[in-house]
Amino acid sequence: MSVKIIPPLERYEFLVAAAQTVWGKAALLAVFSALLWVGGKSWWMEFGVIAAFTTYSPTWRRAVILLGTVYWLVNYTWFDREAAADIFIQLDVQGALDWWRVWTGAFGAAFIYLGAFYLLAWRLQERRIVWHPVAAFVGVYGAMLASVELLPVSAAWQASAWVFVIVVGQYVWFFCYSLIDLQTARPTALWRQAGFWLPFWQGTVNTATPLPKGAAYLNRIEAQDDRSLAVTQLKAIKLLLWALLLSGVYWLYKAVVYGDPAIGVVSLEIPTLRQAIAASAAGRPESWYVNWTALLANFFRDILQLAVWGHMVIACARFVGFAALRNTYRPLASRTIAEFWNRYYYYFKELLAECFFYPVYLRFFKKNPKLRVFAAVFAAAGVGNFLYHFFRDVEYIADHGFWPALYDFRVYLFYVTVLSVGIAVSMLRSLSGAARSSSTSARWRGPLTVLSFYAVLSIFDDPDRSLSFTDHVIFAGRLVGL
Repeated sequence: MSVKIIPPLERYEFLVAAAQTVWGKAALLAVFSALLWVGGKSWWMEFGVIAAFTTYSPTWRRAVILLGTVYWLVNYTWFDREAAADIFIQLDVQGALDWWRVWTGAFGAAFIYLGAFYLLAWRLQERRIVWHPVAAFVGVYGAMLASVELLPVSAAWQASAWVFVIVVGQYVWFFCYSLIDLQTARPTALWRQAGFWLPFWQGTVNTATPLPKGAAYLNRIEAQDDRSLAVTQLKAIKLLLWALLLSGVYWLYKAVVYGDPAIGVVSLEIPTLRQAIAASAAGRPESWYVNWTALLANFFRDILQLAVWGHMVIACARFVGFAALRNTYRPLASRTIAEFWNRYYYYFKELLAECFFYPVYLRFFKKNPKLRVFAAVFAAAGVGNFLYHFFRDVEYIADHGFWPALYDFRVYLFYVTVLSVGIAVSMLRSLSGAARSSSTSARWRGPLTVLSFYAVLSIFDDPDRSLSFTDHVIFAGRLVGL
């Protein structure tokens, strides 16, 4: 008999019926806001106000979402403003950084640029001119990164240009979804899409990944009546409860594994993965079992952390009326490398699939199915993955220069290459009809092999760029006693 830690609230008809009444909606709003407060979210009240409008005035949902996103942009949306200030200092710009003037100008210029690009894409689409808007947009942004430091302008204007590039960089992948939506039979109006660019439900999370995807997907999963809204909001509460539960597990996990002087818990005092790799590079390596412990502890910590904030974001999206799938769903049960890739960070995988996998898969190598899959996987998990993280670290590019920063990403280039090969082989095995054994040993062996692959490969994921590729390889060798 299976035991449910958190009951399936959306399956209780009396709750669904009650949640469709005026007072039932008020109760759900109160419960969800209280859970956000318990989770330490300082914006619980503002979110509750926005959610109240989307709940009681669903016909105005898109306008409310747009206004909520604008409010969040001013008050909460994450931007690395300290890094932008450091750019002004590095370029020796005299005087204090006028935060309001610089950032307002950068946002204004960014939205004008995005609007102009969208208009160009729309006109070309209307004239049925064959081109690839996502590839063009991503390529132009890469050219921006490479050329800002070469602009023949004063240091103040160059610093302002970097802030403009930072702002555009936060919206790159959201805007790509808008370009994809433009190619559908019935595109969503741009103003209705703008509310989904860094929407308020994910505005405090440091990620450029759209959760959950863009307008075309959100149109499909939006609640259309009181009953579907009630079910979606009950699922939101259930997922938020899961997030809070996992948050407690994550807090205890870090205290026990890494130690926290403020908490009276016996700690294992295990070094972080970066500390273990740095010690190895400095000629003071830990023993092989400590390195393995650091590696595995880091791997499971990352899964827990991703699940916590991903669940919270999706819970908030659900509560305002979008029945989105979870971002992380039982990754430890994955029996293939491709399955883990799908379960671990679902919306990141979907972003790479929409922007890179499908365009390549639908256009190239149609007469060679295996090469077609391999090329599409490499375009997504390799090229797209690399570009996403390179664009994400725009402040690093501004500090070090485009080409030195690109060279410093060589360790991550190795990571995405091996990852692409692993996913492609896994997909090809599934497509070829490789049988899955149902034996007990196979049910354990599959996940164990997959988790080992990703855990060891995580040595090269998001590395300390002050260390060389050789340093990371040597650390990997120390795991097997080399």
